Amino acid sequence: MSNITYIVVPAPYHINEKTGGKVYDLSFMRSYYERSIKMLTNGSTPAPFGIPSDEYIVIPTMGYFDDSSQIVYDLKAMQVEYGARVKELTIGEKYGRKCDITGEGMLDGFYLEYSAPDSPSYIANESDLIAFIRKVEIQEAKDDNDEQRAEDMLMAKAEELKTLWYEQELYYWTEWTDEDDMQYQMINGELVKIQ
Repeated sequence: MSNITYIVVPAPYHINEKTGGKVYDLSFMRSYYERSIKMLTNGSTPAPFGIPSDEYIVIPTMGYFDDSSQIVYDLKAMQVEYGARVKELTIGEKYGRKCDITGEGMLDGFYLEYSAPDSPSYIANESDLIAFIRKVEIQEAKDDNDEQRAEDMLMAKAEELKTLWYEQELYYWTEWTDEDDMQYQMINGELVKIQ
């Protein structure tokens, strides 16, 4: 068995607006690959792909030369190799948690002890944490008819807001590094819960 040539498959994708992850066009990639194999087995060179892409999958063609020096391709082995390359391409990084504000995966960030309907538990970015604290403090002041406090919270500096909640133990910063902590993974450009 030897690698005789290669099939280069473009891997077009778009960016998921919600997660920021890549979503690959697997249907196009498979149809292109299968068309290339068909051309090879018919003795033709696979046609240029003609689609812009900044990522490609390079699959070695596997086969051997028979007694008459003709190439015999091992299509089954090539399909297995293609599947492995696509899986490697589309299975991405693991994350410990998912940000309830942005939807992004987290390896570190803020965990909130504040409990209220629709309250986030995990926040990735400090700016989002501060915005949430400010929103809650202003709303609670308004609920208490305390316009002065609402104004103070509106004008409060970021560090003041963080300190206010930190001293009440309403949030803390943490990180997830162990494999057992990983609850999400990027799959086909989407953040998917895996446990």
